[in-house]
Amino acid sequence: MNQKRDDPEEVSLDPLTRGPDQRQHNRRRVIEELRDDQADGASSAALQAAAVVRPGTASRRQCPTSPNVSAFIYVRVSTREQARTGGGEEGYSIPAQRAAGLEKARQLGTIVTGVYVDAGESAKTAQRPELQRMLRDVRSQRPAYLIVHKIDRLARNRQDDIAINMALKKSGTQLVSCSENISDTPSGKFLYNIMADMAQFYSDNLAQEVLKGLVAKAREGGTPYKAPLGYLHRREYRDGVLVSWVEIDPQRAPLVRWTLEQYATGD
Repeated sequence: MNQKRDDPEEVSLDPLTRGPDQRQHNRRRVIEELRDDQADGASSAALQAAAVVRPGTASRRQCPTSPNVSAFIYVRVSTREQARTGGGEEGYSIPAQRAAGLEKARQLGTIVTGVYVDAGESAKTAQRPELQRMLRDVRSQRPAYLIVHKIDRLARNRQDDIAINMALKKSGTQLVSCSENISDTPSGKFLYNIMADMAQFYSDNLAQEVLKGLVAKAREGGTPYKAPLGYLHRREYRDGVLVSWVEIDPQRAPLVRWTLEQYATGD
């Protein structure tokens, strides 16, 4: 039988007295000794016991947990005219937003599993068909990322913005902007809130300015809405200035007048 080594501490497996590298070295020495002893009839069970790796260590090294690397892309334009600009089926903005989202996904190393497009939908409300479908899919599929070109594509209403972000957080989905640097740090949250407030301010201020223009036009005798049946819109340039007005439709106006007169008789 082989002679035992004189320094037992060199092969100590006590985890409190040796670091990870030393313990691994000691384990190998014990295995070598047991292999030598096995030739003299030592128990093979002792060899197997000494070679056992800590529970879960091997499986963690060989089978790492695969992270969720899927991503959704959300795209929006406010008007249907934007969606048809340039004569194409989607105009210019929708393809540009989609391309930016795909590039961001490539940079993140994610796989895009869904692209959601709201063409001609205002961000003042969350009742948008593709947005609602996306939120349902976020709850069921739990993607790692939701990619938007800018955060104002997602919402221009702070109440909706908060609700959407709560739904994303609940599903473990991170919001990523292609154009803005946002993060989950205190400064990143502060910056996000400023940009979200600016998005709502833009929408609210635009509505106020449009209303002001409509009221001014009405005071001057103009028609600040689509001309009703029996009237026609007219536009022409006068001295380089576009002038618009409404005039009676010579074909439909008589029919509208007759209809109203007959209704007034009560017959």
